[in-house]
Amino acid sequence: MNVSELLAALPEDDSPSTANAEWAQGRLQDILADLAQRPVPVGSLHRLWTVSELSAQIALAYMAWWMRQWFSNAERSQRGLMEQTCEWR
Repeated sequence: MNVSELLAALPEDDSPSTANAEWAQGRLQDILADLAQRPVPVGSLHRLWTVSELSAQIALAYMAWWMRQWFSNAERSQRGLMEQTCEWR
């Protein structure tokens, strides 16, 4: 198969409904309002804490993925890893 055949095989995207767009806009405004209330991490300790939280979340996600491998076959494990990688981007 070539790329054009793969693209032709993709399902057509439905146009997003206005209700969904309004919900997404409202959710974005809520997130931005929450971020506006948080202090900017200006101290080195605060920045280190923020970065370490992210590292800990990534480590926990990989640990959960590793533990789920014990209960699933190889194909499902590889697909799950690819899905998690796509969600993080």
